[in-house]
Formats: sequence, structure tokens, C-alpha cells
Amino acid sequence: MPARPGSQFGEFEKQPAWIEHRRELDRGWSRIEEASIPAMTAFQKRELSSTPIAKAPVFYPFSGPDALMVTVFFPDNPLYVMVGLEPAGSLPR
Repeated sequence: MPARPGSQFGEFEKQPAWIEHRRELDRGWSRIEEASIPAMTAFQKRELSSTPIAKAPVFYPFSGPDALMVTVFFPDNPLYVMVGLEPAGSLPR
């Protein structure tokens, strides 16, 4: 996502390293959108959507920053409890 107008991060987007980084991330994300997500969604609809767990809270241990899997496999569940090894807190400046 581009920086908001006036953001302190806007200048980074002009640097060659950022441009290359974004290009690589966009390429990787495109592969996920084209192959992985459709397959995951098909599995979710076939195997998970009509089960009692479809509306239950989801406990997702070892998830870390992985919100993609839980939200694709359990899109209508009311609560996600995600647990990771990373300590909670703010990013360093």
C-alpha cells in the first residue's frame, strides 16, 4: 500500500531498494492470489463451511503474523485467538 500523503514513509517509496522490494512482494502476492487462495477457498467451502466449527471461535496456536490462513479457512467465525512466539508490543522506531 502506498504511504498516505504527507506521511514520513513517502520518501522511502522513491528509493530503488523500496521499489525492488515492492515489485518482489507484488509478484509473490500475485502467485498466492492466483493459485493458493482459490485452492484454499475451494477446500474451505467443501470441507469446513457446513460443519459446527464454521461459526465457533477459532484457536490458532503458532500463528504468529499469519492471518491469511485463518481468515480464508474460517471467514465467518466470530473470534480468532491467534498465538505466536513473538512478544506483543510496538515496532521499533
